[in-house]
Amino acid sequence: MITRKVQIIVALFSILFVLTALSIVGPCSKANGENAKTETPITASWDNTYSSKYVFWGIQFSNKDVYQSLITINKGHSTLFVFSNRDFETSTWNEHDVFFDYTTPINKMVNMSAGYNYYNCRLGDWESYNEIYIGASFNTFLSPAISYHNIFGFENGNYFEASVSKSFQINDKITLLSSGKLGYNDKAFRTATDFSHTEWGISAPITYLPHFIISPFAKYSFALADDLKNVFYGGATASYKF
Repeated sequence: MITRKVQIIVALFSILFVLTALSIVGPCSKANGENAKTETPITASWDNTYSSKYVFWGIQFSNKDVYQSLITINKGHSTLFVFSNRDFETSTWNEHDVFFDYTTPINKMVNMSAGYNYYNCRLGDWESYNEIYIGASFNTFLSPAISYHNIFGFENGNYFEASVSKSFQINDKITLLSSGKLGYNDKAFRTATDFSHTEWGISAPITYLPHFIISPFAKYSFALADDLKNVFYGGATASYKF
């Protein structure tokens, strides 16, 4: 028997499908006689991050520093991510994930996203988790965004997040990025259900070469739940775009 939660998830993805179809056949449609759209190129990048802590959704997953690798492959609205984490305290690779995201503009103001994530984590033994999510971002002041995530597999849970961000162009090589997030966690990688945390961060991408960027960052995760704790962490990301 289909549960109510599954019905809600199916409904959310159905809404996204309809909105995507409308965006394709709506104002973006070309009149007869116009040139056909050129094929979208494939782009790729590789991010190498050193971080003093591993914090995800307000939950601290490491006691000391970590190295994280993220490979991104994009074509049009579709993006594939491959993520790995190495914990320097245990000197082991303890996470390997694959993410798929589809993001499309609905109009000039709204972008809709949906995707599937596969987590393979070593928390003692290797454990696998699945995630589906849907979200929306808005091209307006502070770039607000909202998202809903459903975790299933080894454990089940839900996570909701609202975020804002702002960028400041310092010069032709340096940009200052600031962001804030508020999370509501319903048993996603924890046992409680409540507003979990708020996180504030700042980063400064610096373009050294046309395809090479260094981004130092600092973040503070402020716990709103008793089972979590405040965490300040920072590091830097070296990104190469192919």
